[in-house]
Amino acid sequence: MPRWQEIVNEVSMTTSNDKETAEDIVRRSYLKKLFELTGRNVISYYSGWLHLSKPSTETMIDDLDIINFEIVSSDLNKNNGLDIILHTHGGDLSVVEFIIGYLQDAFNHNVRSIVPQLAMSAGSILALSCNEVVMGNQSSLGPINPHAKGISCKAIVDEFSRAKREIKKNPESIEVWRTLLSKYKPGFIEDCRGALSMSDDILKYWLTKNMCKDDPVTKKKILNYFSDHKSFKTHHKHISKSSCKNIGVRILDMENDSQMYDIIMSIHYCYVLTFIRTHSLKIIENHRGVGVVKK
Repeated sequence: MPRWQEIVNEVSMTTSNDKETAEDIVRRSYLKKLFELTGRNVISYYSGWLHLSKPSTETMIDDLDIINFEIVSSDLNKNNGLDIILHTHGGDLSVVEFIIGYLQDAFNHNVRSIVPQLAMSAGSILALSCNEVVMGNQSSLGPINPHAKGISCKAIVDEFSRAKREIKKNPESIEVWRTLLSKYKPGFIEDCRGALSMSDDILKYWLTKNMCKDDPVTKKKILNYFSDHKSFKTHHKHISKSSCKNIGVRILDMENDSQMYDIIMSIHYCYVLTFIRTHSLKIIENHRGVGVVKK
């Protein structure tokens, strides 16, 4: 099992060059080792949101990532399938939908996701769109209900529905609700409803195409679980490997292959160290050393 200090020491002992930092060299060596172990293409998508002192939209999945995925996947042998390593707190649903379609088409629906620590919100949709998800005891997915202005769309829609019920029951409460609901612009509630529907539709479609093909019962169970805002209470709920297994998510236990586990966690520690030392916001790269770094 890799240790954090071992990765720190390895990076410290590595000499940088004109093109790569020591962190780059060590990190990319482990990405290559994962490819050599599995024979599958490797693309990593890592966000540095956990290491920022204040939130930034720059760490989220956005339109720029579409061309970045094209850059890191264009020269890969598509017949070898793809392992996509994810560490993200989510982002734009429309972009995630496009990226999923692009990768699935490019790699002939032979795509597996690997989650060393966190793939939340739209990142969970991306992970669950694959044939299976590689997770360890420290790994988590998250609820898929989208947010608007930092608030759950489901909570906003529920609040609006509650307002209608209470005003109908007690017309005098309209002034209280008028003040609360005035913060929403015209059309905002419908946008929230649309986002909720879209997140469900994306996950439903790709579960049908891949993980839950010919298994509508499990598909419905997974979809209902990950979109259940009332049960989770918070959008930041961490959904463990065991919870994913219990509802039928096709999970590959990282701990069942000690060599794979060591390499994946070494990769993860390398990214954490990179974010700490370089203040990068996002890194997308493949096992051949082709990558894009956003700072």
